[in-house]
Amino acid sequence: MTFLVKNMETEEEKIGKGTVHWQSWHETYEDLLSKDYLQTITREKCLQIATDCPENTLIAQVDSQVVGFARYGECADEEVQEAGEIFGIYVLEKYHGQKIGYRLMQACLEYLSEFPKVFV
Repeated sequence: MTFLVKNMETEEEKIGKGTVHWQSWHETYEDLLSKDYLQTITREKCLQIATDCPENTLIAQVDSQVVGFARYGECADEEVQEAGEIFGIYVLEKYHGQKIGYRLMQACLEYLSEFPKVFV
Protein backbone atom coordinates (compact mmCIF):
# COMPACT_ATOMS: atom_id res chain seq x y z
CA MET A 1 0.00 0.00 0.00
CA THR A 2 1.27 3.45 -0.85
CA PHE A 3 0.26 6.63 0.89
CA LEU A 4 1.03 10.31 0.57
CA VAL A 5 1.83 12.73 3.40
CA LYS A 6 1.16 16.38 2.53
CA ASN A 7 -0.05 19.68 3.89
CA MET A 8 -3.81 19.92 4.27
CA GLU A 9 -5.06 22.39 1.66
CA THR A 10 -8.54 21.84 0.29
CA GLU A 11 -12.02 21.89 1.81
CA GLU A 12 -12.35 18.20 0.94
CA GLU A 13 -9.14 17.48 2.85
CA LYS A 14 -10.45 19.43 5.87
CA ILE A 15 -13.60 17.29 5.83
CA GLY A 16 -11.41 14.18 5.64
CA LYS A 17 -9.27 15.39 8.55
CA GLY A 18 -12.33 16.13 10.66
CA THR A 19 -13.78 12.71 9.90
CA VAL A 20 -10.52 10.95 10.82
CA HIS A 21 -10.34 12.99 14.04
CA TRP A 22 -13.85 11.94 15.06
CA GLN A 23 -13.59 8.32 13.95
CA SER A 24 -10.17 7.85 15.58
CA TRP A 25 -11.45 9.06 18.95
CA HIS A 26 -14.27 6.55 18.85
CA GLU A 27 -12.08 3.68 17.59
CA THR A 28 -9.21 4.32 19.98
CA TYR A 29 -10.87 5.42 23.20
CA GLU A 30 -14.10 3.39 23.17
CA ASP A 31 -12.82 1.09 25.93
CA LEU A 32 -10.95 3.81 27.83
CA LEU A 33 -13.45 6.66 28.15
CA SER A 34 -17.06 6.80 29.19
CA LYS A 35 -19.72 6.63 26.50
CA ASP A 36 -21.14 9.91 27.84
CA TYR A 37 -17.82 11.66 27.25
CA LEU A 38 -17.32 10.11 23.82
CA GLN A 39 -20.76 11.37 22.80
CA THR A 40 -19.40 14.92 23.28
CA ILE A 41 -16.80 14.21 20.57
CA THR A 42 -19.09 14.71 17.61
CA ARG A 43 -18.26 14.62 13.93
CA GLU A 44 -19.56 18.20 13.63
CA LYS A 45 -17.22 19.37 16.39
CA CYS A 46 -14.24 17.70 14.72
CA LEU A 47 -15.18 19.17 11.33
CA GLN A 48 -15.37 22.62 12.92
CA ILE A 49 -11.89 22.19 14.44
CA ALA A 50 -10.55 21.21 11.01
CA THR A 51 -12.03 24.37 9.52
CA ASP A 52 -11.03 26.70 12.38
CA CYS A 53 -7.45 25.40 12.78
CA PRO A 54 -6.14 24.35 9.36
CA GLU A 55 -2.60 25.68 9.82
CA ASN A 56 0.32 23.32 10.41
CA THR A 57 -1.75 20.25 9.60
CA LEU A 58 -0.36 17.33 7.64
CA ILE A 59 -2.60 14.65 6.22
CA ALA A 60 -1.93 11.10 5.07
CA GLN A 61 -3.90 9.94 2.05
CA VAL A 62 -4.50 6.54 0.48
CA ASP A 63 -6.10 6.81 -2.94
CA SER A 64 -6.95 10.49 -2.23
CA GLN A 65 -8.83 9.55 0.98
CA VAL A 66 -7.58 11.10 4.23
CA VAL A 67 -6.66 8.24 6.58
CA GLY A 68 -4.55 10.13 9.12
CA PHE A 69 -3.29 13.54 10.17
CA ALA A 70 -0.90 15.33 12.49
CA ARG A 71 -0.73 18.91 13.80
CA TYR A 72 2.44 20.68 14.87
CA GLY A 73 3.71 24.14 15.80
CA GLU A 74 5.37 26.19 18.49
CA CYS A 75 4.92 24.68 21.95
CA ALA A 76 1.57 25.68 23.43
CA ASP A 77 2.96 25.80 26.99
CA GLU A 78 3.86 29.46 27.56
CA GLU A 79 6.39 28.47 30.21
CA VAL A 80 8.41 26.48 27.67
CA GLN A 81 10.59 28.61 25.43
CA GLU A 82 12.19 27.70 22.11
CA ALA A 83 10.36 24.42 21.66
CA GLY A 84 8.12 22.88 19.07
CA GLU A 85 5.21 20.56 19.72
CA ILE A 86 3.40 17.80 17.91
CA PHE A 87 -0.14 18.39 19.10
CA GLY A 88 -1.61 15.13 17.88
CA ILE A 89 -1.33 12.25 15.46
CA TYR A 90 -4.40 10.26 14.46
CA VAL A 91 -4.59 7.35 12.03
CA LEU A 92 -7.70 5.30 11.27
CA GLU A 93 -7.55 1.89 12.92
CA LYS A 94 -7.75 0.13 9.54
CA TYR A 95 -4.38 1.70 8.65
CA HIS A 96 -2.48 0.97 11.88
CA GLY A 97 0.79 -0.88 11.39
CA GLN A 98 1.44 0.65 7.97
CA LYS A 99 4.02 3.26 9.16
CA ILE A 100 1.62 6.13 8.44
CA GLY A 101 1.93 7.53 11.97
CA TYR A 102 5.71 7.21 11.73
CA ARG A 103 5.82 9.18 8.45
CA LEU A 104 3.51 11.85 9.88
CA MET A 105 5.82 12.15 12.91
CA GLN A 106 8.92 12.39 10.70
CA ALA A 107 7.31 15.09 8.55
CA CYS A 108 6.33 17.09 11.65
CA LEU A 109 9.88 16.81 12.99
CA GLU A 110 11.23 18.14 9.70
CA TYR A 111 8.99 21.21 10.00
CA LEU A 112 10.01 21.64 13.64
CA SER A 113 13.74 21.20 13.03
CA GLU A 114 14.42 24.87 13.87
CA PHE A 115 13.54 24.15 17.52
CA PRO A 116 16.17 22.66 19.85
CA LYS A 117 13.41 20.71 21.67
CA VAL A 118 10.15 19.13 20.53
CA PHE A 119 7.35 17.90 22.78
CA VAL A 120 4.64 15.40 21.85
